[in-house]
Amino acid sequence: MNQKGITLIEMLISLCISAIVMAGVYQVFINQAKTYEIQEAVADSQNAVRSGMQIMTDDLRMAGYDKEGDGSNVPVGVWNPIPVYETSNIRVEWELNNDTIKAVQYFLSDGKLQRNIYLNGALTDSPQVVLDDVTGLTFAYTLSGTKIVRTDVTLTVKNRTLASTVIFRNVK
Repeated sequence: MNQKGITLIEMLISLCISAIVMAGVYQVFINQAKTYEIQEAVADSQNAVRSGMQIMTDDLRMAGYDKEGDGSNVPVGVWNPIPVYETSNIRVEWELNNDTIKAVQYFLSDGKLQRNIYLNGALTDSPQVVLDDVTGLTFAYTLSGTKIVRTDVTLTVKNRTLASTVIFRNVK
């Protein structure tokens, strides 16, 4: 007898083998999707930390800036005129023009990095939330005489830590 085709047993065996192969492919796909989601969350967290740090360091670098360059004595520090050293709080000031002093204060409150903005000592449009889920914020100051000349900033969000050093180049 010359039969062309497959038997029921051959078909069942091939279906079982195909099912096992498909289950393996599906498991690999699921694992890759989970890994992608984890990596995406890590990348988002790192970008948020970088973004928050960039906003903060941009403001801190302005400390003591004199717009007109006429020797205005705009102080820098945690608080004026004598700095009070708090490791999770900083306030810097600079001159926008001869009549306006801008101050920015960064602090940690309820797991949020927040920013207060002051114009000539008056609080404006504040507090602003710069970054959520913050678990740590520290400032370590370096003094030259009685002036703060730099700070080392450490910011931690969801177990991601970023450190940066800000040199107050405009401090006189």
